[in-house]
Order: sequence, then structure tokens, then C-alpha cells
Amino acid sequence: MRNLKTLFCLVLASLPAVAQDTPGRYSPVWLGKGESLTAEQIDKSVAPILAQKPEHLVVMVHGYGIPKDDTKEDYAKVSDNIKEIFDSRGVRSAVLGVEWESAIPGDQVPWQTEDAYFTAISRARTVGRVPLRQLLLAIEQRSPGTKLDVLGHSLGCEVSAAAIYPELTYKDDAKKFPAAFSPATPLKTNFYGLLGSDLDYDVWYKSRMPFSAKNPRVGMHWMTISSYVGDRDKALLVRKFSRGYAGGTAIPRMTEGQWDTLMGNRTLMLDNQDVPVSHDFSQYLSKERLLRMLPTALYVSKPNQYPKPPEVAQMDKVRSEPNTTEALKPWLDSPYLSSQIVALWRLEKILCGGSKHLADGTIEEEARLMRSTPAKVKADRKDNKCVTIKRGYWPTQQQLTRAGAPNW
Repeated sequence: MRNLKTLFCLVLASLPAVAQDTPGRYSPVWLGKGESLTAEQIDKSVAPILAQKPEHLVVMVHGYGIPKDDTKEDYAKVSDNIKEIFDSRGVRSAVLGVEWESAIPGDQVPWQTEDAYFTAISRARTVGRVPLRQLLLAIEQRSPGTKLDVLGHSLGCEVSAAAIYPELTYKDDAKKFPAAFSPATPLKTNFYGLLGSDLDYDVWYKSRMPFSAKNPRVGMHWMTISSYVGDRDKALLVRKFSRGYAGGTAIPRMTEGQWDTLMGNRTLMLDNQDVPVSHDFSQYLSKERLLRMLPTALYVSKPNQYPKPPEVAQMDKVRSEPNTTEALKPWLDSPYLSSQIVALWRLEKILCGGSKHLADGTIEEEARLMRSTPAKVKADRKDNKCVTIKRGYWPTQQQLTRAGAPNW
């Protein structure tokens, strides 16, 4: 049911920065409404990137409601930090700033906001499926040694997901979008950041798209998830009135096969650390988060050359624990959401015979209940079909205490 509230677009759009001349720290590319690029346009866009001979190319994609050129200050600021982090590690890098026509006429007129938003969703998918795929596949073909690290923010996650996974199918009110450019050609992405994602949290489940176990298209999916305790991204909370839960606010719902592939390959990182309330692009891509993401991207690209980041190391520690409930239970209180989920995934296999309660939403529903009425979690445990929840292993007492349901 589409019932978008008047304030939605005002809250959802990140505050645009003041436009200024591009300082040359990144290569901008304008993809408009998703029109197909000519060979000349591709050559012109690719040339400044290839001239830098980057080992890593970071691709930034902004979200909804941003007028042309209003990304420049944010893109320049984040690009400075990206270059500094790579330079300090002796890695040649380049940054591509994708601009697309995400400001839709009527997006701030109360009776037009809903149609404008769904127009933007369709456009985002078009931009990703056509010109962005053209551009990134051209770079991949002409510079096969360059690692692609894609960072999408907000509705920019729709753009980037459509480019990387053109076979995704959608079940929503967005208008039709064109066939993808060269859909059978895999776009190899070393690192994919979904920051404040405006994708549906269950788009993976609905699409039933299989992730490849033997030859994964993405080396690491890094998804920010708003905390289940305390303040949350206010824009994405409003978004649920129109489309349901956003990917940036919930544990992703995936099929059992999708969970098992991503967990088994260690290609999913859920980041609940310092997620901003404001939905601002530069806060999601803060230097602090980049200092966690980019070393992970380096490690994923060459694990024998770069040190293993702490969050990856902790995930691996959980993965290597004995296959017993007693060995895994302590990790459910890890401050890192990824370690918690790996422990939950392993416990589910021991106690429930597989990933079905991650796949059917039981785990996510319990997390929402902990936020809204934590005391009810204890009362409802005895009837829960999930043994991990029924026995009181998760949510842990420490988590319930933080949520407002102490053990007294």
C-alpha cells in the first residue's frame, strides 16, 4: 500500500552541498536519466581514470533528490580521505564520482512526492542497468588489473545493485525500466558498500537470485544497519511508510541458499558501528568508516599481502569455533553485528537444522520486537519456533538490558 507521507522526500534526501568547481580529486561522470552512452562518451569518461593506472578504483554513487553538481563538495571531501588512506598504504587509486538526475520535479510538493519517488527508483535502476554498466564494464575490459570498489549511498544503492546484479527482480510500484546492457557479462566487484541503503531489505529474498559460491561476483558486501537500540537513521524510518523496511535498517532477508553462500564464502559484512541519524552522505562515508572499509577492500583483493582487519579477523574466529552451542553463545554479545550474525547462523544450523529462521524473517522479527517491546521477548520465547530464541540464547540478556528489559 503506497501512502508516502508529506515529509518523506524532505527527510530522505541528503542535504546537498554548495556546488563548486570540481577540485580534480576525483573524476566526475554525468549519467543523466540513464540514457545509453556512446562509444565517444565512454572513451572520454574512462580516459582520465585509466591515465592514473589505479590498482583500486573507488566508485561513489549518490542518492535521491540531489541536483546536478551538488555532489561536488561531498565527493571532494570523501575523495580526499580515500586517496589519503590508499596513499598511506602505497596503493595507487582513482575515484569516480557518479552523478545522475535524482532530483525529480514535484519531489517536494506534498501531493506529488510519492509519484516522484517511485519515478526516481525506476530511474536509479535504469542508470545502473545501462550507462553505469557500460562504463564499469569498459573499465574492467581496458584495465583488467584494476579492482572495483563500489560505494552506494541511499538510493544510490539501487543504482549500484542494478549495475552489479542486473538479474535482480523487483516487486514494487516503480515504473518499468529497460533491459540491462550486456546482462550476461559479469561485473567483477572487489568490494560493494551499501551505505544507508534504500534497497528493500528483502529484495534478495524476493528476487531469489542465486549468489555464486564458486566464483562470487562481489568479494565483500558491506552493509550498514541502523542499531536496534538507540537512535536510527530518521530518513529510512520514514521510508517504511511507502516501501516497507529499507536495507539500511534491518538484517537482510535472504533465502537459505543466499545466506549459506554469503556466510560460507565470508562475503557479507554487517556494519552497525556509528551509523548516522541524519542520512548524510559524508557522515556515512566518514573517514572513520573508510578506515575500516578500505583496509577490508585491500585485504579482500590480496589477502596474502595486506593485514586482516579486526572485524574480518573476529568473523573468522567465530567461523573457526567448535561446532557447539557453548563455544558460539559468547559471540552473540559481540559489539560487531557481523560476528553476532555469523554466530547466529552457525547456531541455527546446530539447533534448527539450517538457515530457515534467517530466511523466513523470524530472527529479524525478534530484533524488531526487542526494539519496540523488549519485555515481550521473554514472554513470547516459549512459543517461538526457533530453538535459538526459545532457549533464550538470542537476544542475549545483555542486549535486552540495553533495550530496556533488565533481568529483574
